[in-house]
Amino acid sequence: MIKKFIKIAGVGRFLNYTHSSVPGPFRTSDFERVNLVYGENGSGKTTLALILKSLKGNNPLLAKKQSFDRSVPQAVEVLTDVTPAPNFKYVNLNWDNHYPNIEIFDVHFINENIYTGLEIQNSHKRNLFEIIFWPTRDTTKGRHRIN
Repeated sequence: MIKKFIKIAGVGRFLNYTHSSVPGPFRTSDFERVNLVYGENGSGKTTLALILKSLKGNNPLLAKKQSFDRSVPQAVEVLTDVTPAPNFKYVNLNWDNHYPNIEIFDVHFINENIYTGLEIQNSHKRNLFEIIFWPTRDTTKGRHRIN
C-alpha cells in the first residue's frame, strides 16, 4: 500500500514538494487503502495520477510531464508498506522498482474502458464495462423495481 508522497520535484505543478515542507496542521497522515483526491482545476490531481501510473510500470509517462521550469530535475519518492525496501524512487527518468498493485480511476480510465458517447472505438468494445439495470413490473402494486 502506498503510504505517502515524500518528494515530488520537476513534475507538473510540483517544482519542489516534500512531505516535511507542508505546515503541520495541513500535513496529511498516511494514505488509507482507498483514497479520494479532489481539488480545483490545475491543482495537481492529474499529475498525481500520472505519477502513480508511472510507478505501476510505465517509466516514460513522467518524462512527458516535465515542469515548465526545466532547471529542476525530475525526482519522485514514494513511501509504501513493501518490505524490505519501502521507498520507491524515480531518478534519471526511471523508477528503481515498480508497484503494480495500483488502480487509478481517472478521465483516462473512463476514456479507455467505457463508451462515453464521444466516439466508439474497437478498444471500447473490448474493454466495455457493462452495468445492466432491467426494470421489472411489480404487478401487485403497479410499481417498477430495478433488479
